[in-house]
Amino acid sequence: MQISQMDIINAQIEYGAKGTINKEITQNILNEWRGCQKIQDMNDADKYSLVQNTTIDSKTRSYKDEDGHIIQNDTLANTKSKTAKYRKSLNQKLNFALAKPFVISCDNDRYKAEWEKFLDEKHRSVIKRTGKSAINKGIGWLYPWINEKGELDIIDMVAETIYPAWADVAHTDLDALVRDYEVTEYNNQTASDVRKVEFWDRSIVEKFIDYGDGEGSGDLVVDTGKEYELDDTLEERATIQETHMKTAKGEGISWDRVPFIWFKGNDDELPLLNECRTDVDSYDMLKSKSIDSLLDDIDAVLVVEGMSAEMGEIVRARKLVQNSRIMSIDPGGDAKFIKIDANVAAIAQELELIGKEIQDNTSTVDLTTIQLGTNPSGAAMRSFYESLNEWANGYETEFRFMMSNLKYFFDKWLAWRGGLGTFEELQATPITFTLDRDMMIDETGIIDNIVKLQSELSQETRDELNPYVENHEKEEKRRKEDLDKEMERNELILKQNGNPNEDENEPQNPEENDKNEENS
Repeated sequence: MQISQMDIINAQIEYGAKGTINKEITQNILNEWRGCQKIQDMNDADKYSLVQNTTIDSKTRSYKDEDGHIIQNDTLANTKSKTAKYRKSLNQKLNFALAKPFVISCDNDRYKAEWEKFLDEKHRSVIKRTGKSAINKGIGWLYPWINEKGELDIIDMVAETIYPAWADVAHTDLDALVRDYEVTEYNNQTASDVRKVEFWDRSIVEKFIDYGDGEGSGDLVVDTGKEYELDDTLEERATIQETHMKTAKGEGISWDRVPFIWFKGNDDELPLLNECRTDVDSYDMLKSKSIDSLLDDIDAVLVVEGMSAEMGEIVRARKLVQNSRIMSIDPGGDAKFIKIDANVAAIAQELELIGKEIQDNTSTVDLTTIQLGTNPSGAAMRSFYESLNEWANGYETEFRFMMSNLKYFFDKWLAWRGGLGTFEELQATPITFTLDRDMMIDETGIIDNIVKLQSELSQETRDELNPYVENHEKEEKRRKEDLDKEMERNELILKQNGNPNEDENEPQNPEENDKNEENS
């Protein structure tokens, strides 16, 4: 049986106490990851997401001369049109899943309130950026840490710089991790790039400087600087000790895990670009060549027949026509312009087919083709999102797994802070995070159904289903405020107009009332 490099790494980690040092493990992880195809795919996905499609850059308009040398023909158009269809697909998925705040469900109100406080706009933005990396590059990474105020914080990491060593085939248990990146350092006002390498396991981070060429593991030298934690600007802070994190108060939180949280875009950690790159490159090439053809054919081609050698080269003849608009030919010869028309319709049809292939392979919804009419049904709307919803189902599974890992660090921090229970009690507290998918809905149909089922549904359920209600608690508070205001207005009207419940025929004078009683 062939033993893989990762099998060796896992064995070294497991039996590290028997003599294997972290430097050797780090070098093996670097050999496994640095410059591998997976990292190259991540880098390419990053470029294509910025519409910096790389394949079309190699397009040329060239020919071979008599000696076989390749000559660039600068007289011809060489368009390099780059489609943004990949970026559109990426952004549509991201906004569909994470544009709207995901929903938190928990029966423990105090615990839920702590999560809502932690998941403010800043941290939700960090999770959204990590979610984008998960879609685009196949995986994203979060780093949890304790800031100077003693609060839990998270930052998103660059996925290409993270080399995980998994303990299992399914990649659900992280044994160790290497972070590989470059920084710019200044020595006597002279800038130089330094490649730094960090080794993280369940108890420590070790720091190295790589003096190699950057292609392989290089020559790792232990960095004599202090061990450190990263803040939100990725700068060094001397706050990590050998076995645990120290807060600003000097008290430690032992994570007992590698302090990195992964967010997969799919089970295989496959970048989205891998599913459509061939089609995107074909689209760019066909569109670019089509534009070249149109640009080249704007001017008609000069055809000269029967021109003698004395007349000179055809290039010189062409220049004479351009300059003087007059041409002389030999007796019996002929000169004429011929214009070639490109088949624009056929090109457009082929581009449409390739564009459709990109949409199908990436589960992208083309909203420009949706014809909903004046009274669309909810079923009709959902049908347009069928493929995107199917993708989101798998993505939500990975999202919840990521949030369960974040819950581990969150509960560790809450237990250290105190007030809500032990770590074990917090871990046993169930909480659910659900994506609020952003799609067009049949609002009229939903509201009609809510009205029809009013007697069968609770007010809270009706609020959750109502597309115009942001939050049940907020809506209940607003209803109470509106009711209080209405009661105040009614009381004011009563005071101004008198009590309408009093009998208009009842005498207001007490003496007249007594006389009426005597007469009766």
